[in-house]
Amino acid sequence: MIEDKRAKLIVVLILCSVLVAFPNVGIVKAEGTIYIRADGSVEGTDKIQRDGNVYTFTDNVYGEIVVEKDDVVINGADYSLHGSGDGVGIYVPNNGNLEIKNIKIHAFKFAIYFDYYSKNNNIISGNTLTNNTHYGIYVYSSNNSIFGNYIEDSGVGIQLVESYNNTIFQNKIVGNGEGIGFGSGGGHSTVYHNLIADNGYAFTFWASSHNTIYGNNLINNNNQVHAWVSSNNWDYDSRGNYWSDYNGTDTNNDGIGDTPYVISTSPEDYGDADSYPLMEPVDDTVIPEFPSWTPLLVMLFAVIVLAVIYKQKLHTSSSRVCYVIVNHFVTVRI
Repeated sequence: MIEDKRAKLIVVLILCSVLVAFPNVGIVKAEGTIYIRADGSVEGTDKIQRDGNVYTFTDNVYGEIVVEKDDVVINGADYSLHGSGDGVGIYVPNNGNLEIKNIKIHAFKFAIYFDYYSKNNNIISGNTLTNNTHYGIYVYSSNNSIFGNYIEDSGVGIQLVESYNNTIFQNKIVGNGEGIGFGSGGGHSTVYHNLIADNGYAFTFWASSHNTIYGNNLINNNNQVHAWVSSNNWDYDSRGNYWSDYNGTDTNNDGIGDTPYVISTSPEDYGDADSYPLMEPVDDTVIPEFPSWTPLLVMLFAVIVLAVIYKQKLHTSSSRVCYVIVNHFVTVRI
């Protein structure tokens, strides 16, 4: 009898775990290309709600979004924009002064792409960009702020091309082919307080100079920097970066390495170096967390609650246990 009850409990736990972890699993249909038109209208989905110049997701969206209007805010409200391994998640052909925030963009070639004729002064913040095969963020425009994003499993996390005066800070860029790339000219951007870890390269530069990079955690990248015809500033106000492969000493215990971290450049040596390499990583409190364990923690909590209920009911007979989890009801006879 006890064994039978235990078997039933195991089935309940498995079912509840599935319901908690995947409460909205179902068949989804790609919505094709969605447009935010120049007149402000939305075409191709009913899952983006307009309120003036603010466009907010009301559910997960499956398809590509083309933005044809200036001066808008696209707020994902922590919903997802899903691709099928191709195309562009959010494509901006020739517009600007946009804010793109709080969207989970997954499985495109480009998650966010500001094309050659796109305009300046954009904000890209608080997004989670994963499994986008080519680029997480690709930007031609200038004077942009890119902050608070989590970018993983892309060819390049952030790519700037012919782009000037950008500010990139408090992002987590991990597990990509390249972390941040500067290409085909451009420069005078500031990069600070980012975690750039476990990438093929942390930084790549192609004819891009006068960028300032400081206060970043550069950890376990296969290569830290590749710079071609580029010379940049690797510290600011007597503060450099944390390099996990730095092997210098700190004899006066001021937290700064005694010798510079030398940056190799080609085809000639421009003398680039981080003159104030940090001996310890930058405090994580300046870099936002993006927890990925939430579903598992919820599921663990549900299992614990069920175990307590089972223990209380184990000594009763013919009881009816109703488990209510995320609007699902499971009835078990014990």
